[in-house]
Amino acid sequence: MLGMVLLYVGAVLCLNGLWLLGRIGDNEIAVIDIFVGGLTLLVSLYLAFGPESNPANIKAAALTLLFTFTYIWVVINRYVSSRAMMSATLVA
Repeated sequence: MLGMVLLYVGAVLCLNGLWLLGRIGDNEIAVIDIFVGGLTLLVSLYLAFGPESNPANIKAAALTLLFTFTYIWVVINRYVSSRAMMSATLVA
């Protein structure tokens, strides 16, 4: 399960790189980041608190949560900066 999630994480890292190069729009990357952030959150919670929980799974869950919070942080920053740019445009 974790291997499949890390495959999604790798794909989204590549997509975030394309977004930083200006090849993908803000709205599109936000949808992808929310999806993968939610998916990694659910898998991390299952690994940490699921029926097969052991110290190795808890460590894997903790490391996977780093990706979760990174993607959620990207979405929050995109939303806040888009709103700030829109209100600055309306004021000017």
